[in-house]
Amino acid sequence: MPEISGIVRATDLRILGVTFSSTLRVSQHVSDILARVQQALHALRILRAHGLPDYHIHSAFNSLVLSRLTYASSAWHGLLLAEERERLEAFLRKARRTGYAAPDLRPLDETFAELDERLFYSILNDDQHVLKSYLPLTTSHNYNLRSRRHSLTLPRKDSKLSDCLFLARMLYKDIY
Repeated sequence: MPEISGIVRATDLRILGVTFSSTLRVSQHVSDILARVQQALHALRILRAHGLPDYHIHSAFNSLVLSRLTYASSAWHGLLLAEERERLEAFLRKARRTGYAAPDLRPLDETFAELDERLFYSILNDDQHVLKSYLPLTTSHNYNLRSRRHSLTLPRKDSKLSDCLFLARMLYKDIY
């Protein structure tokens, strides 16, 4: 593609607060999130020093930190590399160890899976949902071998990228 003078090619794109690179990586987004939540931990440290009870610290952690870690996660967590997942989990382990997060806080992958499930079922059950038009057509079978997760037609998987996308992940989840 020819260069146009005066226009700089962007390597990152920020969509609703989530940064995607031109190679569909989210490492910059993970770095941004971790920088922001480290600042939130500093604020929690000050609150703890002023005598805020642990119950309220955990509640503030969920509001300030966990909400940032999971914001729009259905759109980006499928694109995470293993080392990025480990950086996020290491942060949560540190938050548990230092007492900012509740000791029974679930791993981030379980939280992501639960959020995906809730979003998917809200799309399935709400005819007015904005993402409903992106679902494939429903299919009917004359046999009933076992209960299915959904009655939608499975789209073809043409690339490795389709494993990372939210709707493809949810349509193919638990199909066996």
